[in-house]
Amino acid sequence: MRKLKLDKTNIVSFLADIFKRRGAECYLGGKISTVEHMLQSAALSEVSGVSDELIAATLLHDVGHFTSEFGTYSPEE
Repeated sequence: MRKLKLDKTNIVSFLADIFKRRGAECYLGGKISTVEHMLQSAALSEVSGVSDELIAATLLHDVGHFTSEFGTYSPEE
């Protein structure tokens, strides 16, 4: 697996690809998908009037369910 260096130029497309390929997986065995859960969380934040940064944080709060997508962590040399 080729390790992709994530930065501000590619992180959005990287996350969008994960959502597209893996988002339909059931959220913790429930009746909704992981992406549906993440979108519901972000929508609730948005209508609550919080900052854009907090909306983004609630959208991505469960991205850890897809940790296999990120490869193994190793500090930069």
